[in-house]
Amino acid sequence: MVYFGALCLITGIFVATFNTNIAMYIDRKGIGDASTAGTVASIMQVIGIIGGLMPGFVVKTFKRFTIGASILVMAAGTAIVGMTTSFPMICIGAVLVGIGFAIRNPGAVTFGANMVPAAQASLAIAIISATYNVGNFISAYVVNPVAGLMGDDIANRFTVSAAALAVIGIVACLKAPTTDAQALDSQN
Repeated sequence: MVYFGALCLITGIFVATFNTNIAMYIDRKGIGDASTAGTVASIMQVIGIIGGLMPGFVVKTFKRFTIGASILVMAAGTAIVGMTTSFPMICIGAVLVGIGFAIRNPGAVTFGANMVPAAQASLAIAIISATYNVGNFISAYVVNPVAGLMGDDIANRFTVSAAALAVIGIVACLKAPTTDAQALDSQN
């Protein structure tokens, strides 16, 4: 559970970049205005809702690799945003971040609950949620200074976060936080 909590904390740091920076990115890159940013954010959220219908299929397919795979999908979406000023490509990035987010969040909660005895499931869920949200909170204190080392282009925040999410996703696949049985138990 300690490893999984740490994984959630670190993931939260870099996932937050999309939501906290997309409006500034769109504005600074001259892609659009607040309405454009709202459209991109809405695409991510709507896809997240639709993606929320997919975890059962995804868990049955990827089993213990579900968390790592979902983080890699978010990494791809974040990277796409950071490498383009094309509105359609940014929307594709938002779709990928939304899908990854929609699979990772319920997956993390159910996997965490399955990692411990039933009597401790609520505590496990609280730890997972808290560490992820602390990661979101400290995101700007971590991502912005690191991205600043590469220059003042706001795209660097997305680049740093995409690279970090890719590493986290690979680590989560190599050292999956759950077993296949624990992952599949959430589907029974």
